[in-house]
Amino acid sequence: MLLLNCLKLNLPPRNHTTPQYYTCFGRVHVQTALQLIIIVTFAWDIFRWIDFIVNQTITFGWIEIFAEICNALFGISLIIAYCFKSAFFLLPYLFLQLFTLVASMILFCVSILTIIWPKNSWAPSFHTYPSTKTSSIQLNAFIYAISPLTFTLMLIWVIRVLFACYVYFSDRKKAELNFPIVSIQVNFYPGKL
Repeated sequence: MLLLNCLKLNLPPRNHTTPQYYTCFGRVHVQTALQLIIIVTFAWDIFRWIDFIVNQTITFGWIEIFAEICNALFGISLIIAYCFKSAFFLLPYLFLQLFTLVASMILFCVSILTIIWPKNSWAPSFHTYPSTKTSSIQLNAFIYAISPLTFTLMLIWVIRVLFACYVYFSDRKKAELNFPIVSIQVNFYPGKL
């Protein structure tokens, strides 16, 4: 009860005027959520790059290096989108996240299929010995399914924030273009009043 009261006091109030620009039950603006996404993305990328450099393990050759370069460029486009409030620069990272969501959902579906039907062709992914019991295969598939499910739920939130930021940045750009500009011209001729 004390924790709930503490959260209520420290959370910003719920926004009811423009809910399309808010996330986390209407309490966090999508720009703030985008900042969090940028920080977590680059923290994870830096962690992976350090591991990549220290271990010097290239599993897939040039494809892996190309994928890492593209991933870095998509992250940079995300920073550009945030700094310049550009909806266009959100698109590469958004498409990357949509592709990742599809891959994560496929992994989750394979796990669920193995839980339901442990003798399918994907079942060897969840055990190492041919004589493994069916219940052991199902348990391993269930444990494995938790990871892509969690990742999928996080990706859905990230994609929702990216779509909301896209709309927010587009609406801001439209508002700037439609804002009436008042021009006052003062004709001043020296010596004549």
